[in-house]
Amino acid sequence: MSELFWDELKEKLRNSLSANEFDTWIKPIKFISADSDALTLSVPTAYNLVWLEDNYLQQMSELLNNLVGRLMRLHIHVAPESSPAAIPDETSPAITINERVDAFVRNHSLFPSYTFSRFIVGDNNTLAHAASLKVSNTPPGMAYSPLFLYGGVGLGKTHLMHAVGNALLKKNINLRIAYITSEEFMNLFVESIQKKSQTKFRNRFRNLDVLLLDDVQFLLKKEETMRELFNTFNALHGQKRQIIFTSDRTPQQLQLDGLDDRLASRMGGGLDVEIRGPSFETRKAILMAKANEEKVQIPNEVYYLIADSIETDIRSLENALNRVIAEHKLLNQEITVDMAKRILRPMFAEKNVRNVSFEDILRETSNVFKLSKTDIRSKSRTSQINQARQIVMLLSNNYIPMSLTEIAGELGREHPTIISGIRHIEGELQKNSRLKEKFDEIIENLKAR
Repeated sequence: MSELFWDELKEKLRNSLSANEFDTWIKPIKFISADSDALTLSVPTAYNLVWLEDNYLQQMSELLNNLVGRLMRLHIHVAPESSPAAIPDETSPAITINERVDAFVRNHSLFPSYTFSRFIVGDNNTLAHAASLKVSNTPPGMAYSPLFLYGGVGLGKTHLMHAVGNALLKKNINLRIAYITSEEFMNLFVESIQKKSQTKFRNRFRNLDVLLLDDVQFLLKKEETMRELFNTFNALHGQKRQIIFTSDRTPQQLQLDGLDDRLASRMGGGLDVEIRGPSFETRKAILMAKANEEKVQIPNEVYYLIADSIETDIRSLENALNRVIAEHKLLNQEITVDMAKRILRPMFAEKNVRNVSFEDILRETSNVFKLSKTDIRSKSRTSQINQARQIVMLLSNNYIPMSLTEIAGELGREHPTIISGIRHIEGELQKNSRLKEKFDEIIENLKAR
């Protein structure tokens, strides 16, 4: 970036201000430097700096962001005309706008691929999609704030949340939008206490235009974090800012499970919408859209096979298709029904596990891992016991009509631990062949019982 950007910015300011305002406050500003992240300027006196901050800084920042098409820091310091402006005194007054928000957005950015155009709408998510679209087409805080999306793992809650953020940011690059998981929110809050920087933490979140907070069930029994979120909510809601939450259960159920009563009431004070599992037609549409993105021709029979065999969630559905496409591209294999059956046989086998109990899963898992059932229920976190315990979580969630809270109770764990455990073991099963062999053995034993 060169001084030309500052020249263009000055022209835009000249056109929007009176000649006297421009000559008095903008003309004395000197260009210092510019890079991909920041524009640095100087003014001759501290009085100029204060006046700019009070009257023109926000306008300058918005014009700059629109000019470059992204969020950019604007740094202005005092450098008297008699001193070398390019080397400011570190103790001289200075202001920076977008420094805090820009750093936060870089660390907790929106997923650019999660857009409305890539979200498949079906009977299971029509209302959630419509509500999210309404929020994205309305100034932040003016429609359904908070919007509370709830449902099982892998059904598209996070996708919709990011789609709203991306759509709003496309309309206004200057919006201060932050996506963060509840676990990250808690970790940052704890860190702020340790570093005695609670004020910085609060400013970070309470000055946002849009807060997207994922998996709020993680905050159950985290008393201090719940209190901080309650106060953050009140600050944002009082300023008519937009808030979106996601969870695996309703605000009312969260309250029963231990969420602070006041916070649960706030979360349920806007619009809460359930996202259910996709129908066969929606599952097939998702597969077709994914194949179209990958530019791969897939026979209709293969779509039917996968959509009919995997009913649980979108993540598993796409994972199955990814396996087929990977073998097609990497090994130059023609995509046929027989080829898909061969690749996906382990996933399809899991579907045939029926009429098992928690004790069945616990027993077969302990047998394969050569552990006792007491070991799996214990507090031990050794690798082998942890893997066995997480497999019990995954299988119980998939094949038994138990809530995650009930599974947590059986294992002596808290509900959020079950969610993170399931996600972790799903990833491990993809890359650890020996663990996958044990998992398949447990499945076969459950089918044979």
